[in-house]
Amino acid sequence: MPRPSKSIIEQAIAEVAEVEYRRVTAGLNKAQKAQVVAYALTELQKLRGDRDIPDYEHPAVALFYALWYLPSQMNLACSLIQSVLPFRNEVDIVDFGAGPGALCFGTAMAIAQRSGRKDAPRITVHEVDCATMTQLSAVVWRRFLSIAHSDGNQGCQRAVGRIKKRTYSTADEVVEALGGNTKSATEMALTALHVVYRENVTEVRNALALLWKSTQPSWAFVTTQRVGAKLDVAKEIAPFNPGIPTIPELSVHGKCSQLTSLRREIRSEFPPDWSSGGLLVSEVNWDSKDRGSPHVFTYPRPRGSSP
Repeated sequence: MPRPSKSIIEQAIAEVAEVEYRRVTAGLNKAQKAQVVAYALTELQKLRGDRDIPDYEHPAVALFYALWYLPSQMNLACSLIQSVLPFRNEVDIVDFGAGPGALCFGTAMAIAQRSGRKDAPRITVHEVDCATMTQLSAVVWRRFLSIAHSDGNQGCQRAVGRIKKRTYSTADEVVEALGGNTKSATEMALTALHVVYRENVTEVRNALALLWKSTQPSWAFVTTQRVGAKLDVAKEIAPFNPGIPTIPELSVHGKCSQLTSLRREIRSEFPPDWSSGGLLVSEVNWDSKDRGSPHVFTYPRPRGSSP
């Protein structure tokens, strides 16, 4: 019996993460490895605040983000894409602050869940983020493609056959790449999932304003969580009149047992008295609320929402 798409994606993340962990810690002794892991976990704790940005350019931080938060972000992305399906035209989605590819994978999951329906045209996801994140995204995506093609899940195979992924470091690069090349029949969209902190408000606001003006999207999502000032900051950077945020209903549930197992294997490499604050032994879940429930600003606004 074919496995669900979430299982295939989780396998891809786990396999890539295991190789990446060995690469990042190659040549280090146990104490040095512990320092690298501790640094990554400490940086990711910043996600529970509203001011400082984690050091996403550090490969260990990107790695442990994928092993901790990526599934729940994919789940959020999946629910957002489900809300705008079916696509009637080809779609270009500019995903600002793409991280390790949550929007791209969430799109694949949403399409795979519509197995048997012939309403998915070509979709190109233009990921914008630092090289460390987009490179990790690309490696996990390639592994996902490989597993999907060898697996019996026809919906998953159909999804990956319709999605292309392109990566950029800045909003300016996207504008240059899309300038004059967008077909009139192509639907444009803009997403920014959990990208803003008080530290980067101006940068994100300017980038999204540029992308909004250049792409003139048919629909857009800006997401955050209700932590500190993040909700107000997300309102501030949205390039459209955000209205009142909604809390999406997530469609994917259950434990990520492969990721939890790998995290615990990494923890077992260190002495019993070494503390990770419990962060390497806790369960990873598809619908984790570790950072609180996601809040979504949508364009165009859902019916019934206030301006």
